[in-house]
Amino acid sequence: MINDDHSRIITKITALSESAQYNQEKIKDYREKIAALRQEIRNISQSLKQQDYENGSDELAELDAARSIAITMDCDLLRFHIDKMETAVKDKMTSSALEALNPIQEGLSLLKKRVEYISNLEDLIKAYNEEIGFSKKLKQIEKILEIDQSNDETTPPNQEDALGIDSEEDNKSTWTPTSTVQPRHTTLH
Repeated sequence: MINDDHSRIITKITALSESAQYNQEKIKDYREKIAALRQEIRNISQSLKQQDYENGSDELAELDAARSIAITMDCDLLRFHIDKMETAVKDKMTSSALEALNPIQEGLSLLKKRVEYISNLEDLIKAYNEEIGFSKKLKQIEKILEIDQSNDETTPPNQEDALGIDSEEDNKSTWTPTSTVQPRHTTLH
């Protein structure tokens, strides 16, 4: 019975450790995707002659800023050019309507990249929150193992519960930011 309990505990600890490792890899991947998308957003913004905003180290503020910019700037820019095209078509100025298509296509590309950027930021923040849960559980395990060593390798009656491996309370922690993003004031052209 004790060997079964130890085997089950070791299996859960191994699974937890592997999950934490996989989560670290996800965090690294999200950071790389975010950096690449950020550069693409800068490039498209420059081609549209649209000012960019300062990039900060706080992902929550960055997420809020990106959402706000997608809604207020990117969508407004598209509406402006669509209205311009609609007016040109109504006024039978087809060449002007065709000229409005380029900024619409670039604006759609920018909006698409920004939404992908937002999605990756959301996923990164989720992965940070999961990391907090993994870290707490691993610290609990470390604490239990230190207690076991000081008690001459005796096993508490319900060591699995003492480890908190299945505890849902640990998953309620959330990551909080440490700095802010400073948006620049922009104008639509």
